[in-house]
Amino acid sequence: MIVINGLYLIAERIPQSQAERSIAIAPWRGQGYGDAAVDILSDPKAASQRTSQIRSLALNAIMRSPLETGAYYALVRVLEAEGKESLADRLAKATEDLSRHDPNVQLYLTSRAAVRNDVGGVMRHLNVVLRTSRSARSVAFPILCNALTDQRSIALVARNMRDNANWVIPFVEQCSSSAPTVGNLAQTLLEAPAIARDALPRVHVNILANLVEQKKLSLAGRYYAMVTRSPADRDGRIMDRFDRVDELPHFDWVATADGGVYIDQLGAGGGVAVSTDTSLVPLMERMHTLAPGRYRLVSQVKDLELPARASMFWTIQCFGTDASLAVLQLRTSRRPQAVTFDVPDSNCEGQQVRLRSDGAGQSREITAEIPFVRIEQASRPASGKEPAG
Repeated sequence: MIVINGLYLIAERIPQSQAERSIAIAPWRGQGYGDAAVDILSDPKAASQRTSQIRSLALNAIMRSPLETGAYYALVRVLEAEGKESLADRLAKATEDLSRHDPNVQLYLTSRAAVRNDVGGVMRHLNVVLRTSRSARSVAFPILCNALTDQRSIALVARNMRDNANWVIPFVEQCSSSAPTVGNLAQTLLEAPAIARDALPRVHVNILANLVEQKKLSLAGRYYAMVTRSPADRDGRIMDRFDRVDELPHFDWVATADGGVYIDQLGAGGGVAVSTDTSLVPLMERMHTLAPGRYRLVSQVKDLELPARASMFWTIQCFGTDASLAVLQLRTSRRPQAVTFDVPDSNCEGQQVRLRSDGAGQSREITAEIPFVRIEQASRPASGKEPAG
């Protein structure tokens, strides 16, 4: 009796990958047979050729341990392979009643819910898997990511994400690397902003880079504003003192990599100091996503030093084009300078704002301090450059 009990305890501690050894040590236990059947199923090619063996192992397991859920799952898969999907579904539901914690059964029920386009069913079964089995995440996360297909599913997944924090951050990180579904993930996170802000910076980099690559610029702009908490103020203005530089792609300020350009952020009040002996290349740039309409680009410069016939100026153009919407020449003044421009109704979902110089390097560098650049809605007719202020 002591020997038998000892063998039973040893068998209990053998990992599932050693199912055959478990059968040899404790052939009276059903789990070893059930594990052996599930092991075969892990190789789809072998499973399709060994359905008789899988069925035999599963039945042996059930005869020894009638509550062995792995064996019932194996029979479900055999019935599915034989085209008896209705019977397989009923057996899977009955197995779930035995134990809701078997990840294989839950993943099977998830896949069947996905076939029926039952997003609620997908989410219900995946929640069980994600709460109870870390090892199943590699399978469950792609299923959940691909379930984000429409606004209804996005809202449902967002609600579940808010309620199940233990698996959310790993899921967001994995799904953000899937370019085909990253737009749907961004929309999901827009409905769960607290989760988005807790995500790692590389998640935001992945999402924004992919959205811009796919030309989903408006969605990218909304996502950027959410994670950086940088919407327009209550007067409809976008005030930029250059406090975000080169952390998130496209929407943060990016300074040129040219060796002849030097840009330093100023103190607590914001602004940048610029020095360059290079002409025409963008000294720094960032993207906005303005709705169609009329706007003013406003900026100011202090301590501007220019060689003869040189200039420093802002340009704004539609993303991906060379056509300029506006040019704002900078000159030293106590008051800001401004130019009015129109964002067209089509083919201009994103706008590139760039600081440029011309005529540098003739005799000395261009140097300047720029406290801010601002974009604001304009109500009067566009007429090119406006008087200062």
